[in-house]
Amino acid sequence: MSHIVLALARHGALRFGALRRQLPPGLSARVLSARLKALEAAGYVERRDLSGRVLHVEYSLTASGLAVDAALARSETLLSSGMTEIGRKERAQS
Repeated sequence: MSHIVLALARHGALRFGALRRQLPPGLSARVLSARLKALEAAGYVERRDLSGRVLHVEYSLTASGLAVDAALARSETLLSSGMTEIGRKERAQS
């Protein structure tokens, strides 16, 4: 689910196929659909039906979804800085 949040945060509103292309390969349409429904039910993703003559649905993050993205970014920064510190300690011990 975090990949979906990250993709929508980085690329904005995306149609299903475009979103699927932004995710790791091997993720089935069925699984993506189920994850999007769960994220929508939780209030993190908004599904917008823009259909005219052709079915057109876009997915985007809500304010809560953007907050999740910010939390993911903070955790990534924390992990990255921790790995840098581990590298420094290993070099110092060598």
